[in-house]
Amino acid sequence: MDNLAFWILVFPLLLVAVLYYLGFLSVGLGFVATAFKSRGIVGKTILLTIGLGIISFPFLAIKFQHFKADRKADQRQEQLAKLERISLTGRMPRKFVTVGRYHQSHIDLIKKESRMVQFPQVENDRLAKAYRQYRRAEFCHSHSAGKTLSRKINIPICRDLPDSIHAVLNLKEPVLIFAEGSNTSFLRSNTHVGKKYELRLITPTDDQLVDYYEDRTLERPAGITTPFSSGYARDPDASELHIIDFIKRNLDGA
Repeated sequence: MDNLAFWILVFPLLLVAVLYYLGFLSVGLGFVATAFKSRGIVGKTILLTIGLGIISFPFLAIKFQHFKADRKADQRQEQLAKLERISLTGRMPRKFVTVGRYHQSHIDLIKKESRMVQFPQVENDRLAKAYRQYRRAEFCHSHSAGKTLSRKINIPICRDLPDSIHAVLNLKEPVLIFAEGSNTSFLRSNTHVGKKYELRLITPTDDQLVDYYEDRTLERPAGITTPFSSGYARDPDASELHIIDFIKRNLDGA
């Protein structure tokens, strides 16, 4: 039944994709046929070139799109590599908070590698929730500032953004924030593809980046040939950093 539902959903899209290409193919073959009927060498060459170009256009367009996506992915990785980071050497706080999908084994590893401890459960939950809400409000204001629910309903889609992360967390001592996925602070869109890890040292007055990692992702906009694309896809050929390695590389020797 699941397979039937899948094909009911996919078949019309596949049919549109096939018809899309057949349109280019038929027009291109028309130019090729005319080229072979032409007696002049110059005219034959021009018509044949146009025909072959039309036939290959869908494939060339995808190739060009992927080439641009590769360039943007390279630029993104270069920008991330240039982010200003600080060293934890001599700055290791006594406590840490995890925000996102950090399993108990990851938390135990952080404790083992650093001898840090967590806050009491109630305070830990408050800090994690406050941090998560602040980052989401920050993202909304940076991407959708001034937008409302609709023209008729003049209600901002973004929550109020506090003056600073310090005002939200209300810390009395420095803390290391291990954030993951949608809770990180360098998101490009609401579409979350691949792994993202972030480590920040937040004090009562400062918010400093220790480290950030994200999988190399490629733009893959939805189209006739890729109707279900989310807009981005993880680069399958790029190396991948495991969350355990991210933790160890930042706490080892700090």
